[in-house]
Amino acid sequence: MNPATLSYFSERDDRPPPGMKPMRVRQIVRKRFGPYTITASTSCGPERHNQLGSAKISLYDQRVSTEEPVAVKRFGGASWPEVLIEVGRLKRGLRGG
Repeated sequence: MNPATLSYFSERDDRPPPGMKPMRVRQIVRKRFGPYTITASTSCGPERHNQLGSAKISLYDQRVSTEEPVAVKRFGGASWPEVLIEVGRLKRGLRGG
């Protein structure tokens, strides 16, 4: 991974505390970018844009493995548009800028 992508994943990872129930996934978006696949799963619905929830963004590198992500970022208090903005930020980081 390039430095911009490493910096993106080092920003914040709000891993849930032990014993917390897994989030109920309401929306998944997948984007392909060269050898990478970005998967964002959220507990916030797209129909109500002001609804807050949690999000998990996973980066898969097809050159390494298709089953295990090479990097994961989690955050809470996000709405669906914010998740899409984060996916866009990651794509820009993968481009190197």
